[in-house]
Amino acid sequence: MIHFVLLISRQGKVRLTKWYNPYPQKERSKLFRTVCRYASLYFCMCIDAADNELETLQIIHHFVEILDRYFGNVCELDLIFNFHKAYFILDEVLIAGELQESNKKAVLRLITTQDNLVEAAKEEASSLRNIIAQATK
Repeated sequence: MIHFVLLISRQGKVRLTKWYNPYPQKERSKLFRTVCRYASLYFCMCIDAADNELETLQIIHHFVEILDRYFGNVCELDLIFNFHKAYFILDEVLIAGELQESNKKAVLRLITTQDNLVEAAKEEASSLRNIIAQATK
């Protein structure tokens, strides 16, 4: 079982966190200081001692491949400006610290559907604003 996921930038800034077990804020801060390094974008997962490390590396690789396909060669700025999408992708891949979906195409299809729903809601809100603006004139 995965206990938490961290994505850390080259500058040592935490860009994405997902906690599957409760940790006090003091312990979270200590973990950030312990894990942060300066070289590249790091993907960190805390697992049980009995879990298979190669399987966890495969999950990280799977997550990165999905991010790459969605963003087109993902970079730190994609995670900064689209953090909500990165979290959505992570939630589609992992649920409660366990691998939920191993099919990349299925995850990408769900994300595309979600994006289409968001765009439709924006268009509907815009048209409602226009109708209200017309009615109040």
